[in-house]
Amino acid sequence: MIAPQGEFDYGTVPQLQEQIDTAVNERGGVILDAGGITFIDSTVLTLILMTHQRTHLRIANLPPLEPPSPQQPDQGSRRPDGEWLGPS
Repeated sequence: MIAPQGEFDYGTVPQLQEQIDTAVNERGGVILDAGGITFIDSTVLTLILMTHQRTHLRIANLPPLEPPSPQQPDQGSRRPDGEWLGPS
């Protein structure tokens, strides 16, 4: 299992690639604990998809979807009492 922390983008994808390659070489697959990841860009998504295509990949501990803050436009549904129900 690998548990990267923080933000991952084009500049940091080699570090994540190395962690994935090590896990694959040692265990034949990888479990990615995504709970500590705060941001990824399309290069990381591509890396994840490529890893899934070449080996056994499991993603665990995805952060929960949070309701929008009052400063953000509402992109979900609310009950009449105002409780947020999630994306439409």
